[in-house]
Amino acid sequence: MKILALHDSDEIAKLLMDIAIITEADIVSVPNITKFREYLSKYQFNAILIFEKFFNEAIDLVLKNPKASKAICILVQNEESISKFLRLGVTEANVETIPFNPLLLLVKVRGLINAISVIKQLINSGNIKFDFYRYGLFNILNVLTETDQNLFLVVKDVEEDKILYSLRIRGGQVVSSSLELSKLIEINLDDSVPKLITSEPVTHEDREIFKDTADFYRALLKVEKESQEPVVVRKKKVTPHRDAIIKVNPLRSRFIYSFPYGGYILYSQPFEKLSNTSKAIFTVPLIDETILSALKFLKLKGGNFKLLTSPSIKTYLKLRGFEEKDFFKPKEEVKIFEMPHLGDRLEAVFFFPEEGILISGNLFGSYVSKDIPFFDKIFSSHLRVFHRANISCGEKLQEALKNLESVRPHTFYILPTYGYGIDITAVDTVFNILTDLDIPREYRTLELAWDDLKRLFPLETIESFDDFLKALEQQDSAVIYSLLDEMDVLNVVPYEF
Repeated sequence: MKILALHDSDEIAKLLMDIAIITEADIVSVPNITKFREYLSKYQFNAILIFEKFFNEAIDLVLKNPKASKAICILVQNEESISKFLRLGVTEANVETIPFNPLLLLVKVRGLINAISVIKQLINSGNIKFDFYRYGLFNILNVLTETDQNLFLVVKDVEEDKILYSLRIRGGQVVSSSLELSKLIEINLDDSVPKLITSEPVTHEDREIFKDTADFYRALLKVEKESQEPVVVRKKKVTPHRDAIIKVNPLRSRFIYSFPYGGYILYSQPFEKLSNTSKAIFTVPLIDETILSALKFLKLKGGNFKLLTSPSIKTYLKLRGFEEKDFFKPKEEVKIFEMPHLGDRLEAVFFFPEEGILISGNLFGSYVSKDIPFFDKIFSSHLRVFHRANISCGEKLQEALKNLESVRPHTFYILPTYGYGIDITAVDTVFNILTDLDIPREYRTLELAWDDLKRLFPLETIESFDDFLKALEQQDSAVIYSLLDEMDVLNVVPYEF
């Protein structure tokens, strides 16, 4: 058994040395975060010991490293510290006071390693149902960070079969809670209530927002015991209204959002079905045939609307009949990022700091499934496939994300031209997915993936790729949506659609 211990204490060092001498355990002690990061990246360990003063930094490194052990024991100096870490929903095996009995600590760690193994097996099998005190919320959340699961994790009162609170999990990370932190802490500390941790098809208002699971832990520990004031990481400022969904083809839809802006109603993109455009501003983050047609139609209808766009797109539109009076000059604090080489079209991103709203073109776009309530289930897959099909250069994608990093912490909504709008609970998840996305140099299209498609779409009448395309036209649209969900696995870019 190999254990990595992060501490700078001579007392802890002597106790751990006793374990190494008496048993066959291989214990590596490191004195600082830099060495801890180095050993985590280079070597594999069965368990990790963290001295409490290093917890906030160390837990971030552990949970971001999919290879790092999630069997974590926190070494604390007194009973008061134990009470504080109990807020996280830890088990007895997750916390040990100093000084400790070396052999008893080793027994604890072995039991913790076994518990983590059981949690992994049950989560992988889809059976998320754990006793709160035996397995611990802390351990379950740590294991979930190794997955890309999207679900609601619920803490229930077993006797009354009542939900006490829920946590929204996106991409394996905690992104929001249904309760203020002070109330959530009270529930975690109340050992008089038998509690169960499970996954249920619920939803909740996002009372508290978190960047990820490590951020959730830090927020719980930060709440002052005396005041129990909730720590709010980020709060929504303005909620955009979704005005319409305009289907362009079976896979691609434009979602139109609006919000008040400087005495106008600002729309995330041209809304050709709007009856009264006299107080409307349309942002134009992208130019393609669909958007250009919508703008031409609005111009033919008349109306005193304004366009907010980037300098490059503005020049393009002027060449197609628009005049200087048609354009709106935004406030100085509005940030405009031009990204002309992101895809094969002119593209820009607008950030409105007062509202916390970011409006984009293909960047952050996604394909759209028939059943919008299943957002968490299909969104990440459609986001990846959409970007492989519409972003021409992986280097430019990373450059774009880097340019937007400064506004990322202040973004409450992302409104792309195509596909789903993204709220604050998914902003960090989306950035992380795209940062890790490998855009191939040569796309593997449907035709090139023909052998794989035959297995996915087994119809006796299909003998060629042309037959396949004809058959798709005659099928229910749900077949196309199901097929799209498989394309991400095959690394297929659906140019043919």
